[in-house]
Amino acid sequence: MRTKILWIILTIVFIGCNEHIIYRNYINLGESWTFNKKVRFDIENFLAGEQNEFNIYIHLRNNNEYQYSNIFLIATLKDSINILEKDTLEYAMANSEGQWLGRGFLGLKESKLWWKKKYNFPSGNLIICEIEQVIRRNGEEFPDKELKGIVDVGFSIERAK
Repeated sequence: MRTKILWIILTIVFIGCNEHIIYRNYINLGESWTFNKKVRFDIENFLAGEQNEFNIYIHLRNNNEYQYSNIFLIATLKDSINILEKDTLEYAMANSEGQWLGRGFLGLKESKLWWKKKYNFPSGNLIICEIEQVIRRNGEEFPDKELKGIVDVGFSIERAK
């Protein structure tokens, strides 16, 4: 419980300190991320029609229960009708010596993972981002049913500098 309160306070502080952040939200997964569970973010499309370009990031918070050095994700960006973007992504989570690449302390690390650079949002009322994990063990045909150690998934939009 203390850790959750600390993360809420830190998130508020970091959001308040960066005027480039347009949207940032996190979803807590508990102990594990179940296969086929899509994490969904609904964003009011207040960006439509702006001439600005935006960078899009995926945020992952992991603890020491995470047993892989990388992660595979499928990220989808859509409006109420069409899929705008859909990518299969691979990100490194640890270096070759097994040390986590993210920032943080007390066994909880956060990785800010770049997805789209200088993206222009289309006109519309709602943008939906869905993120799912598709990690599997080497030599296995099917993904893990539960991915332990990923405790939060986040999504953010920032003005490109």
